[in-house]
Amino acid sequence: MAGTANIDEKFNIAVDEVRNWEWSSVPDKDKVVVYALMKQALAGDCNRPKPALEDSDALDRAKWIAWNNLKGTDSTTAMLKYVEKFEILSREYVVSSTQKIQNDTGYNLARYFSFSFSIF
Repeated sequence: MAGTANIDEKFNIAVDEVRNWEWSSVPDKDKVVVYALMKQALAGDCNRPKPALEDSDALDRAKWIAWNNLKGTDSTTAMLKYVEKFEILSREYVVSSTQKIQNDTGYNLARYFSFSFSIF
């Protein structure tokens, strides 16, 4: 299972990076996908009841729907999709602490993320 260890490492690095993102430029639809993939990878199938319209906001419902739509997706696949989404969003929208470090030091996190896997 050496491949799984590599996927776990990439996933954990991506999760740590996402925690440091400036999210203001990332569209809500992408934020919801990142949330759902992380939840599926870490917790498995959605185990929460669907939020009631009167008790939740649109973002809470969208997060639940996105996570619930991943039902049956195994943890490894969710991790792969999360890392792929991380790569896409990193290039398109986000300036993270790692990118700032890379600009200052030449360190390049991208070498850890060199595969391609379709999200949808």
